[in-house]
Amino acid sequence: MNPFLSRIVLGAALTVASVPTGAAQPSPCSGGDPAPSGFLLTKVGLSAAILSATQHQQTYQGDVKMVQTWNSGCGWPYQRTLIDLLPSYDEKWNPHATPVITRNFGADIQHMFFLNSNAVYAYVTNNLYHNNSLGLYLRQSYGGGFGVVHGNLELDADVRFIGEHFYTPGASATLAGTGLKGSYKIPLGSKGASLNLTEQLVPVFNQERAWFSNGYAGLNVPITQKWAVTVTAYDNYLRNAPYTFRRNYLKSTIGIAYTPK
Repeated sequence: MNPFLSRIVLGAALTVASVPTGAAQPSPCSGGDPAPSGFLLTKVGLSAAILSATQHQQTYQGDVKMVQTWNSGCGWPYQRTLIDLLPSYDEKWNPHATPVITRNFGADIQHMFFLNSNAVYAYVTNNLYHNNSLGLYLRQSYGGGFGVVHGNLELDADVRFIGEHFYTPGASATLAGTGLKGSYKIPLGSKGASLNLTEQLVPVFNQERAWFSNGYAGLNVPITQKWAVTVTAYDNYLRNAPYTFRRNYLKSTIGIAYTPK
């Protein structure tokens, strides 16, 4: 064995967000103050890790969140579009084995129409998801529903149509189901730390074992006024994954976030 092992780990994470300054004031609009009209890039994250030793590994991940708002106000005609892109790539290999590659790409688009206040909204949604470790070549979801906001809690439900395409030996499926999602933000102490939790469950009407779920947990701990340590975990479960693949995919990351004041 070569006595000299080399290891290189390169990591970078950048988060850009718009944060209001000054003391928080109670909002006169149920559901909270609207965002200003226009486009806002709320988050950009990039990370890379390279390992060279008895085993070689390369890992790359991105995270991009964007918001477009129209007719800023309390309730209709206030509208908002949320776009969330999360690509990642991981490759492991050694000189005498076939590389193990994991590709996990997700894209979510949600357009919200606020109704009589900013606490109740209707929405349409589109989701694209690829994960070769689950045997899923592509899942497309299209739907529409309603949501409510109460303090730090947000709940929504929709009816959606789903197309799933699998790697062999899986077979394509056309599904109809309902998307149920809840998000909750938990403030931690007086230093601005917070824990964000999201869980989505999608039961399917026309195939008993075709349901899936997606979970997210994100911890944000400020270390200065502009910098924070972030810890995130993603969990994706696919009940009808082909029998030669796993049904669950879990990934966690640690990074540094920057927020302009």
